[in-house]
Amino acid sequence: MAGYLDHTALNVTDYEEKIRFFTAVFQMKAMREAGERPHRKIWFGEGIQLNEISEEEGRELSSGRERMDHLGFRVDSVEETLKKAEEFGMERIPGKDHWFRLGENLVFELKEK
Repeated sequence: MAGYLDHTALNVTDYEEKIRFFTAVFQMKAMREAGERPHRKIWFGEGIQLNEISEEEGRELSSGRERMDHLGFRVDSVEETLKKAEEFGMERIPGKDHWFRLGENLVFELKEK
């Protein structure tokens, strides 16, 4: 039996903002949500899970432990997706035209379908 990626879980302190980001930029649909602040979780049908963490837990992660390396997305248009991501304060990564960084050091790679 071949393996496949089921989902990628991300630890974030700005939970609502990340939900808005994945909904607006990649048109993801939330499948289910559980838990209570500051440890809510949401699962998107497209394979992303967000785990809310407290500001203190976020500082611990920022001081050494990484949340993850990057997320790769196939999109219809890299340029259109980058434009949408700019509304969320994304920062392009020098030398990598189709990569960008979002707050909390979340890194994205875009590939055209």
